[in-house]
Amino acid sequence: MPGTMIRFEYGQQDRMSADLGPYPYVQVTYADLYGGPDSTVQLASLREDGLWVTPDGQVWSDYVIWGV
Repeated sequence: MPGTMIRFEYGQQDRMSADLGPYPYVQVTYADLYGGPDSTVQLASLREDGLWVTPDGQVWSDYVIWGV
């Protein structure tokens, strides 16, 4: 079944998260990133300093979204 994958990255620290998904879609709102139907899975929140934080407390500068 086709879906959407996401991975978080922090370029200055040269690190990447595991590939997450597949989700039916990924939704980015003003300050949150969700996966799954009806925005049921919160993947990250945007902090005031422009970095993304995942529910496990990891901080990321970027995310990559692609379809499979």
